[in-house]
Amino acid sequence: MRITVKLHSVLRRATPQGVQDSVELDLPAGSTVADAMRQVGLDPQDESVLLVLNGRMAQAGQALQEG
Repeated sequence: MRITVKLHSVLRRATPQGVQDSVELDLPAGSTVADAMRQVGLDPQDESVLLVLNGRMAQAGQALQEG
């Protein structure tokens, strides 16, 4: 599935590719927010990161869907 991860504030600099506002990811079906975070280079255990999925607060274990 293909998803878009939008990065804000200091997270824009956290990607291995350098400063980016958003990143497009291809993930297997059943992937979670934590899986996406790891692929972008973020630690899913970092409690200082605010996770928002489609405008609502999310948890690292929450499942993702295409889009």
